[in-house]
Amino acid sequence: MKMKIPLMLQPYTLPNGVVLKSHLESAPSGMHFLQGPEPFPNEATILHYAKRAQGGAGIVCISGLAAKKKYNNGHDRTYDLSDGHNHHYLGLLSEAIHAYGSHVLARTDLNQFIDMKYDVSAGIATPFVVGDGSFPRYDCEEAPMDVIMRAAEQFVEMMYVLKRDCGFDGAWLHMAYRHTFLARMLSPLTNHRKDGFSGEAMETRAKFPILLARMIKDRCGKGFIVEGSISGHDPADLPGGNTLDDMSAFAHMAEGAFDILQVKGPYIDESHPTQFHPETPWLYMAEAIKKSSPGVAIMTIGGNFRPQTCEAILAEGKADLLGMARAFISNYDYGELVREGRGEDLVPCLRCNKCHRSSMADPWISVCSVNPLVGLEGVSDRLIAPVGKPKKVAVIGGGPAGMEAALVAAGRGHAVTLYEKQQRLGGQLLITKNVDFKWPLQDLRLYFERQVGKSGIEVVTGREPTPGELDGLGYDALIAAVGGTPAPAPIKGAGLPHVMDAHSAYARVGEIGKRVAIVGGGEIGVETGLYLASLGRSVTVLEMRGQLAEDSTPVHYYKMFRDEWEKNPRFAGICQATVSEITPDGILYTDAGGEAHAIPADTVILATGTRALTEAALKYAGVAPHFYMVGDCQKASNVQKALRSAYLAAQQI
Repeated sequence: MKMKIPLMLQPYTLPNGVVLKSHLESAPSGMHFLQGPEPFPNEATILHYAKRAQGGAGIVCISGLAAKKKYNNGHDRTYDLSDGHNHHYLGLLSEAIHAYGSHVLARTDLNQFIDMKYDVSAGIATPFVVGDGSFPRYDCEEAPMDVIMRAAEQFVEMMYVLKRDCGFDGAWLHMAYRHTFLARMLSPLTNHRKDGFSGEAMETRAKFPILLARMIKDRCGKGFIVEGSISGHDPADLPGGNTLDDMSAFAHMAEGAFDILQVKGPYIDESHPTQFHPETPWLYMAEAIKKSSPGVAIMTIGGNFRPQTCEAILAEGKADLLGMARAFISNYDYGELVREGRGEDLVPCLRCNKCHRSSMADPWISVCSVNPLVGLEGVSDRLIAPVGKPKKVAVIGGGPAGMEAALVAAGRGHAVTLYEKQQRLGGQLLITKNVDFKWPLQDLRLYFERQVGKSGIEVVTGREPTPGELDGLGYDALIAAVGGTPAPAPIKGAGLPHVMDAHSAYARVGEIGKRVAIVGGGEIGVETGLYLASLGRSVTVLEMRGQLAEDSTPVHYYKMFRDEWEKNPRFAGICQATVSEITPDGILYTDAGGEAHAIPADTVILATGTRALTEAALKYAGVAPHFYMVGDCQKASNVQKALRSAYLAAQQI
């Protein structure tokens, strides 16, 4: 019987005749911190991108290409094309991607060829990204057309060098969210020019982006793919911007110049949807443009992950192609699992965007909350011990770290018994099971339950064994994953009856009064406050630091998180607040100036951190010859750190 190949993995022919191996694109999303000071892609970077091609992407887009040294600054990656020696490594990168039958596109900007004193128009705000430390400027001059055309010629030549010397198959032109020069040409909100490229009509606003695309085609050939990213429309809260009809008209104008148009959201942060968004929030944009039947391939992006959703998008003709990034980051074998009909074995992406940067307090390393190998490319094989003879392994604790450790150990051929003191597996993942905006985390919990159920792991729930009970069972290795507990708060009145910790609050909602004060405005405290505010409570969160949720993801997450609490009228936050006492009627605190204040509260919730249950873990140290601590009992942290510690520990057995 012939197996039906999923539509998303079937070949697709672009308007220029180039055949892609699948309908999937790995969108520009390089892991920022795999690179060191090398001006070329290092081994870890090459391996990472090759895994995306191996994982099913028909196109893999590469960012960070620069025509001159250090165009990008700080910790971001830069590949210097001004030195021909670097072309060898870029050629190795493209060849590694070609090895899996995929095409490689270069994502770089025209801006690098234009003096920073210039913009499309004078007096408009320059682009910036909330959370990355940038700020807008308003002092740029309008770029003369001779400057723009000279930059275009240099840009085209750069694309030709990438094709000829480095084996690249196309160009990816960023024209979304009014961020790049091309994007700002395209939007009437930023194009106020009065020349032949003016912002008065789409025909003139689109003139230069289309001209540049045609120049690339003329220099690099018809088969050189040109893809452009666009916002489906400008923000609704900024009147006078592009509409969906405008962008549909642009798609028709782009025929013959662009092969693909990738349709993004109106803002950069929101185009990386989080737990606060629906599954595919920007699909309607691509669908509307596709419905107008332009002669270019239309790609939707933003939240594409679940195979059944992706298949439906293509089957129903809502888009021609699917752009993904986090799907390939969280699952190196995404395409293989989809091809085999094993969508339930895909580890769910948490949409936490820690793949941009974990938090301001964490090291400058690339991570994924659910893929422990991300950021370890190039060294992972040396971190994993060879599998010897099968061993008998005990895992104490059935939270995410315990389940991950048990699954990895079982996958290495060991006989594993997983002990959980509660009646069901899940640990701290169960705490927010009724919170609507935590749906990705609950997807992860259900994934772990399914995987453990299929693994052959012996599961013992409802009791926590003592070391004495385990002594005579002959375990060769024991992994302690007993977790953490809410840290006690050294505040006068913390033991009063109306005070509870954040974990207990979710289970004791019926006991929580109308007025709630939360001590601790980190990510947990703010999320708890949002949940209670959604249930009708009036919530005030007090935080000692200068901002709420300082420990959350800073780039492409924090702004959307902040938007959620700022738009909720029942939620209030007070920063630089030091709580001195909890009283029967509320809370006493002092502000940054030392002035005392009182807040009335029926219920006080403590979100003051987690204490590692290290001693509870160490009591098992003598049970087996090999002993490991993973997750919160090793060090109170988050899902990403817990899963990585569990994965690496189990790989040593």
